[in-house]
Amino acid sequence: MSVSDPGIKAGDTIYEVTTAGLEAVGTATVDGTATITFSSDPTFLIAATVLFAQSALTITTRTGTLGSALALLTSGGSGTGAITFTAANGTASGCAISGVHSPPRARARAS
Repeated sequence: MSVSDPGIKAGDTIYEVTTAGLEAVGTATVDGTATITFSSDPTFLIAATVLFAQSALTITTRTGTLGSALALLTSGGSGTGAITFTAANGTASGCAISGVHSPPRARARAS
């Protein structure tokens, strides 16, 4: 059986409501349509993943001393998830994130 609705988004899961609870019976692979399979006369519920906008997160430590650890501090944001930093060569080279610290620390070397 196919279910069509403009509100269906790829990745949405289709559930069958049973006496034991919800059972996933399909996942939409394209926007607007989901294909489901069932063997009895069920009641269906279409659920979508909802993403909420968060406040901007700012790195507040932007300068440091060559050869010294720099604690990477942030401010803002409205979530509670972990923050991950990566090092990439830009105007400096040899940048690296080392160890797990709270707060994280970065080191740069002149090359």
